[in-house]
Amino acid sequence: MVGSPIALGEVFLQAMDISCYSFIRIAHKAEHLMKNAGFLLTVSYYRAAKVVEHYNIMGPVKAAMESFVRYLVAELGPPGIRVNALSPGPLKTRDASGIASFDKLINDARERAPEPQLITIDDVDNIATGLVSDLAKSVTGNITFVDAGITYWLNTS
Repeated sequence: MVGSPIALGEVFLQAMDISCYSFIRIAHKAEHLMKNAGFLLTVSYYRAAKVVEHYNIMGPVKAAMESFVRYLVAELGPPGIRVNALSPGPLKTRDASGIASFDKLINDARERAPEPQLITIDDVDNIATGLVSDLAKSVTGNITFVDAGITYWLNTS
């Protein structure tokens, strides 16, 4: 992480506000709308748990997000509100095209994952749909990986 401590601090605070605190604010504002149970879903990334080149400040920010998921479960679980996070693998999106070495990340995912394929937005949508349905009524506080097994590969390489 290159830059002055003040600039990095401002970037970190902005990232925390956008990625974490906004989710907490939304959760508390929506709580009164979910009197008879409900669900909240956010997005994390595997790099929350591992140091990975080029992910920089977002690793600790996503780690904080995953912690907030667990704390929100403790806070909002009693009224029946489930809280989970999705952790998709590399997706070809407009935002991702700006990540340094993203093509290498995509190729590594395709070549080395146990299921040698890229995931799609539809894959993430299908898991999200399942998590917010009654099929997952006992699932809360989870970080669900949608990545064709790339997490497994990263843990064993």
